[in-house]
Amino acid sequence: MKLHRIILGVVATSGIAAYAQEAATPVIETGLDYSFARINPGGNLTSYTANGGSGYVEFNLNKVVGLVPDLGASYVGNVNGFALELLTLSLQSFDNCAFHRC
Repeated sequence: MKLHRIILGVVATSGIAAYAQEAATPVIETGLDYSFARINPGGNLTSYTANGGSGYVEFNLNKVVGLVPDLGASYVGNVNGFALELLTLSLQSFDNCAFHRC
């Protein structure tokens, strides 16, 4: 009987802790990332670096599904003595399903 009371107490306490962690899902979430790439091709080519970043905005439709457009860019100045001034842009758009938020 004592074991049943302990189990009941643990289950009740776990339920209270889980309820306390419940939070409302925000409508919009944002984020920024930085990227650094060091390229060492070898041979006659010299190494170079690429600096860039990306940012995203997540639009949560409900607790489970969100839409996330992600825009990123990288910049390379000089490669093998040539001033390239290379700028690459990327756009990714995908759905985000967060089943842990159910």
